[in-house]
Amino acid sequence: MAQFTLHRDHALGLSGIQSHLQRWVEDGHHRFGLQSEQTATDEVLSIAFSRTGVSGQIHATATEVSLTVQLGFLLSPYQQRIEAVVAEQLDAAINASASPQSTSASPSR
Repeated sequence: MAQFTLHRDHALGLSGIQSHLQRWVEDGHHRFGLQSEQTATDEVLSIAFSRTGVSGQIHATATEVSLTVQLGFLLSPYQQRIEAVVAEQLDAAINASASPQSTSASPSR
Protein backbone atom coordinates (compact mmCIF):
# COMPACT_ATOMS: atom_id res chain seq x y z
CA MET A 1 0.00 0.00 0.00
CA ALA A 2 1.15 3.52 -0.78
CA GLN A 3 0.40 6.51 1.41
CA PHE A 4 0.81 10.27 1.21
CA THR A 5 0.05 13.17 3.53
CA LEU A 6 -0.60 16.80 2.66
CA HIS A 7 -0.51 19.70 5.15
CA ARG A 8 -1.88 23.14 4.41
CA ASP A 9 -2.28 26.31 6.46
CA HIS A 10 -5.43 28.39 5.99
CA ALA A 11 -7.08 31.50 7.38
CA LEU A 12 -10.71 30.37 7.08
CA GLY A 13 -11.36 29.47 10.70
CA LEU A 14 -12.84 26.13 11.70
CA SER A 15 -16.39 26.85 10.55
CA GLY A 16 -15.18 28.14 7.17
CA ILE A 17 -12.98 25.15 6.45
CA GLN A 18 -15.61 22.75 7.82
CA SER A 19 -18.23 24.08 5.45
CA HIS A 20 -15.96 23.73 2.47
CA LEU A 21 -14.57 20.31 3.38
CA GLN A 22 -18.11 18.98 3.75
CA ARG A 23 -18.89 20.12 0.20
CA TRP A 24 -15.59 18.68 -1.06
CA VAL A 25 -16.32 15.29 0.52
CA GLU A 26 -19.88 15.33 -0.88
CA ASP A 27 -18.38 15.98 -4.31
CA GLY A 28 -16.09 12.98 -3.77
CA HIS A 29 -19.11 10.88 -2.89
CA HIS A 30 -20.95 11.86 -6.07
CA ARG A 31 -17.93 11.62 -8.39
CA PHE A 32 -16.05 8.65 -6.94
CA GLY A 33 -18.38 6.84 -4.54
CA LEU A 34 -16.44 7.83 -1.43
CA GLN A 35 -18.14 7.00 1.85
CA SER A 36 -17.33 9.26 4.78
CA GLU A 37 -17.86 9.74 8.47
CA GLN A 38 -17.37 13.06 10.22
CA THR A 39 -16.66 13.90 13.84
CA ALA A 40 -16.19 17.41 15.18
CA THR A 41 -15.31 19.18 18.39
CA ASP A 42 -14.98 22.89 19.06
CA GLU A 43 -11.34 22.70 17.95
CA VAL A 44 -10.98 19.86 15.43
CA LEU A 45 -12.91 18.45 12.49
CA SER A 46 -12.08 14.88 11.46
CA ILE A 47 -13.42 13.18 8.35
CA ALA A 48 -12.63 9.56 7.51
CA PHE A 49 -13.35 8.48 3.94
CA SER A 50 -13.04 5.29 1.93
CA ARG A 51 -13.99 3.34 -1.14
CA THR A 52 -12.54 0.29 -2.79
CA GLY A 53 -8.82 0.88 -3.21
CA VAL A 54 -8.53 4.11 -1.25
CA SER A 55 -9.06 5.37 2.27
CA GLY A 56 -7.99 8.38 4.25
CA GLN A 57 -8.52 10.98 6.88
CA ILE A 58 -8.84 14.74 6.94
CA HIS A 59 -8.11 16.63 10.15
CA ALA A 60 -8.78 20.36 10.23
CA THR A 61 -8.32 23.04 12.84
CA ALA A 62 -8.97 26.77 12.67
CA THR A 63 -5.60 27.25 10.93
CA GLU A 64 -4.48 23.92 9.41
CA VAL A 65 -5.66 21.03 7.27
CA SER A 66 -3.98 17.63 7.17
CA LEU A 67 -5.01 15.02 4.60
CA THR A 68 -3.68 11.46 4.66
CA VAL A 69 -4.53 9.04 1.85
CA GLN A 70 -3.80 5.31 1.68
CA LEU A 71 -3.92 3.72 -1.76
CA GLY A 72 -4.56 0.04 -2.32
CA PHE A 73 -2.44 -2.28 -4.41
CA LEU A 74 -4.03 -1.42 -7.77
CA LEU A 75 -3.80 2.36 -7.27
CA SER A 76 -0.29 2.39 -5.76
CA PRO A 77 1.49 2.70 -9.13
CA TYR A 78 -0.44 5.96 -9.69
CA GLN A 79 0.52 7.51 -6.34
CA GLN A 80 2.48 10.45 -7.78
CA ARG A 81 -0.29 11.43 -10.19
CA ILE A 82 -3.05 10.98 -7.59
CA GLU A 83 -1.08 12.97 -5.01
CA ALA A 84 -0.52 15.81 -7.50
CA VAL A 85 -4.21 15.98 -8.44
CA VAL A 86 -5.38 15.83 -4.82
CA ALA A 87 -2.88 18.54 -3.80
CA GLU A 88 -4.07 20.75 -6.65
CA GLN A 89 -7.71 20.20 -5.68
CA LEU A 90 -7.05 20.86 -1.99
CA ASP A 91 -5.20 24.08 -2.80
CA ALA A 92 -7.98 25.19 -5.15
CA ALA A 93 -10.56 24.33 -2.51
CA ILE A 94 -8.84 26.40 0.17
CA ASN A 95 -8.24 29.31 -2.22
CA ALA A 96 -11.81 29.17 -3.55
CA SER A 97 -13.14 29.29 -0.01
CA ALA A 98 -10.99 32.30 0.79
CA SER A 99 -12.22 34.19 -2.27
CA PRO A 100 -15.59 35.89 -1.80
CA GLN A 101 -16.01 36.16 -5.59
CA SER A 102 -15.95 32.38 -5.97
CA THR A 103 -19.29 30.75 -6.73
CA SER A 104 -18.08 27.18 -7.13
CA ALA A 105 -17.26 25.09 -4.09
CA SER A 106 -16.29 21.96 -6.02
CA PRO A 107 -12.62 21.49 -6.83
CA SER A 108 -11.79 21.02 -10.49
CA ARG A 109 -10.23 17.85 -11.87
